[in-house]
Amino acid sequence: MGQGIHRTPGLHQRGRSYICTHVLLTFLQCLAFRKSSQQLFSGSYDRTVKLFDLSIMGYVETLFGHQDFIRSIDSLREETAVTCGGRDRTVRYWKIIDETQLVFRGGGQSKLRDLLEGGAFEGMDVDEDGKPRGKEQKSYVEGSMEVVCMIDETTFLSGGDSGCVFLSIFFAYPSH
Repeated sequence: MGQGIHRTPGLHQRGRSYICTHVLLTFLQCLAFRKSSQQLFSGSYDRTVKLFDLSIMGYVETLFGHQDFIRSIDSLREETAVTCGGRDRTVRYWKIIDETQLVFRGGGQSKLRDLLEGGAFEGMDVDEDGKPRGKEQKSYVEGSMEVVCMIDETTFLSGGDSGCVFLSIFFAYPSH
């Protein structure tokens, strides 16, 4: 644990730069400003998203949910953010005002799920003793989500270590 000092060169008052200090629990991995505001999101190795408001030079809140450190974060105009959590293979869409999050699972396949559902042995040629004959077909399982970028308030792109890019579009159903 250490004291972190961050200079924000874009904010000036009478020729002086503001200096924001706070205690860091772990190293920062990513930063993103909310567009047209002075709100700053930080993602770190302690698996949290922290929200700061530079207009009051203070900490606002901490968002929890990822199971691995946060590799990428992005935000646009509304009070929302999107993060990807590395090896937990999730992208989370945070609604700050509502204190809610939507979880998008990345990767197309899980070896554990295949084993439980009986698909682990699909495509294998076995002999009469049940032993594999010849070469086993191998499939690549995405290991982590690496990057995320918001296109608009309801659409974002994410990518993982498999090289695939995912386009996610979501909308809220009207309540009656």
